[in-house]
Amino acid sequence: MNTIDNLQTALDKIRPYLNEDGGDVEVLSIDEHGVVKIKMSGSCSTCLQKESTIKTGIETLLKDKFDFVTKVVEI
Repeated sequence: MNTIDNLQTALDKIRPYLNEDGGDVEVLSIDEHGVVKIKMSGSCSTCLQKESTIKTGIETLLKDKFDFVTKVVEI
């Protein structure tokens, strides 16, 4: 399993909550500085709470689980 797959698997913890609201998240890449690039889809792509979900949900989860993650940004 590669790094992106590991990140995707970690997001399975919050994915059901996103799916409940008609959305989802996909890890696109991670750069040499530990910045994880994601794509929000479905209703999550236009949600007014999207930034909060990314910072307090997705970024917190990934930083806690993986030492190399420094930031999460949406593409």
